[in-house]
Parts: sequence; C-alpha cells; structure tokens
Amino acid sequence: MRSKLIQHARNTYKEAPLSSWILGLITGVVVTAIIALDLLVPALSFILFPFIIVPILFSATMQHVVLKTRDQLTFMSAVRGFGLYYSFEFRGVLRFMINLIKSILVFFIVEMTVSFIATTVYQFTNPGYVDAVNKLYEVVSAQQLSIDDFYAVLDMNGGVLFDYLCVVFFPSLYISIIFLIYNLSRQSLMIYFKMQHPQINARFLGFVYNETVRGRRMQMLGDYLSLQWPLIILLGLGMGGGTVLGYFWQRDLFTMLACGLAGGALLATFFLPFYFPNQEAFYDAYADEIDRAGGRVASLIITNIQQNIDVSNEEKERLKKSFDDINPLDDDNKKDPDGPQ
Repeated sequence: MRSKLIQHARNTYKEAPLSSWILGLITGVVVTAIIALDLLVPALSFILFPFIIVPILFSATMQHVVLKTRDQLTFMSAVRGFGLYYSFEFRGVLRFMINLIKSILVFFIVEMTVSFIATTVYQFTNPGYVDAVNKLYEVVSAQQLSIDDFYAVLDMNGGVLFDYLCVVFFPSLYISIIFLIYNLSRQSLMIYFKMQHPQINARFLGFVYNETVRGRRMQMLGDYLSLQWPLIILLGLGMGGGTVLGYFWQRDLFTMLACGLAGGALLATFFLPFYFPNQEAFYDAYADEIDRAGGRVASLIITNIQQNIDVSNEEKERLKKSFDDINPLDDDNKKDPDGPQ
C-alpha cells in the first residue's frame, strides 16, 4: 500500500535529516546558479544540462546513499561522484539520450495540441491576431526577415502574436521538461541497483530496467507521484511564476525562459532534502522486483549463449555463476517486514 511507502520514505528521511538538508540545499543552489547563467548567455543551461547538471544530480543521489554509512559530506566525495557518471561502470545508466528524445516528442505533441486550441481561440476573440499573422507571412515571403523585423511583427496590435507564442511555447516546453525529469528519476533506480551489484556491466542495466517496468508503468507512476508530487508542483509554480516575472521585467523570450527555468530550480530546491530519501524508498519498493528482473534477464542471456555458442560445460557453468549475484533472492531473507510492500 502507498501509505506504507510514504511511511518508509519518512523513516528514510529521519535517518539523516540534517545531512539531507545540507545536500539538498547545496545541490539546488548550485543547479539554480548554473541555470541563472542563461541571463548572461541565452539558453546556456540547455547545453550544460546533460554535461554538468545531470552529473551533479547523479552525484547527489549517490552521496545520499552513503550518508547511512558516514555522517558527513565532503567536496571530494561529490567530485568523485560527478566523475563516476562518466566512468565505464555507470556510463549510460540514466539513458539520457533515449529519455531526451521522448521528452522532445512530448514537446511537439503538446505544442501541436496547445497551438490548435490557442489558434482557434485567438481567431474568434482577437481580430488583431489575424492581421499580425498575415503581416508575418508577408515578411517571411519577402525573404528579408531579420530579428528586428520578427520582434516588430510580434509587437503588432498590442503584441498579440508575442502573447500567442508565449502561450504555445512555454507550457509545451515546461511539460516536456517535467516529463524528462520524471523519466530520469525513474531511471535512477538503476543507480541504486548498480551500487548494490557493482560488478554488473552498465549495458546490462538497460535490459533490467525494461524488464522491471514492463506491465507496471502506471503503478510506478502512481507510486512516484505519491512521494514526489510536491516536486512537480514546485517546478510548475516556479517555472510559471518565473516566466511571468520575466514577461513584466523585459518581455523578451530568452529572459522569460531564463527566469522560468531558474524559478523552477529555485523552488524545487526546497524539496530536494525530501526528494533523495523518497527516491531511496521508491527503489526499496521495487528492489525485489528489480532483482527478479535481473535474474530473468541473466537467465535469458545464459540460455542464448548456451544455444547459439558452442562452449564447454565447464565454460557454461562459469557463465552461470557470473550471474548468480543478481538471481532472485529468497523472499524470506530479502524482504524487510517493515519496508514497503
């Protein structure tokens, strides 16, 4: 039951509350500061996100796990965690590119939907919108569209086209970002699994993950939201509020984007002390199933090797033993009666 899952998350947080706050606040402040650089270099955070921000969150995830074995956080341990993201052992553990492609598809789907609705509404409620669109077509057809011409058209008729662009673009982008964060959070279950089974090849983790989520995506979504719903709300409020602030500050798309992203990161910072213990509880809820999925995948690999490759019985036995550590454990020994079911 999800009530047990939530209680387990609270107990995990109580194991090291001060360290959780220190780790969460430092991580959030650093990420917010990096995103705020967009005010100086537009859209810089989109370049830094996969190379800097994701490894920082990866390192913080690992740091929170080891809080159970030591009471203090060190800068060098955080740096080592950052480097591990690029190591052979953890390379591709979050499958960032796959999840990024999914979020881009979500962006276009949401954008087309919102664009259709907004176009219909604007056409019947704001005559200036039609005039602005016709003017934009004229400028584009003349093949002389400069950035100044573009902004001039956006500001026509009280800036109706600019407002339309904001209504379509920003909600689509922010929904796709939240979708990306959810997928990376769910994928981060493999970080905990890898830490428990360090000898497993990182490529193997993708098969284990697919086997784990097969047939239980909605269940995992419900469990995730039961723990991390404040993060989603804070991200939405922060990005929306920051975008509105940027609108009244400079009324520039890049400024609004920078304020929106920084606002989302800033508000989310105050939940990060709870996010990391909640993620551990989320993993604990599926640890047994992940182990069983690992066992099924390992058995399938061994079977394929035995059927398709001519190896000796001695070699087959050695291959089998190499996967023994991820075979399903006995339920009586594996499950914690006080943990989530």
